[in-house]
Amino acid sequence: MRIFKCNACNKIHLEAGNILMHFPSTERLRRFLNYLESIDAPHYAAINRNKGLAKDVYLPVDTPA
Repeated sequence: MRIFKCNACNKIHLEAGNILMHFPSTERLRRFLNYLESIDAPHYAAINRNKGLAKDVYLPVDTPA
């Protein structure tokens, strides 16, 4: 994982594997990371296991402004 602030566009970029996300401010990045920490992973894993998706955990990632 790599997180850096771009001098060209002034955004914060988060790279994780083949995922690239852009955040307009450190506050938005912090809120996104707090959201990830708050996710009840066992809950979503159980839901997805019932759908035949035992290895995948699909989560909503749209964080309100």
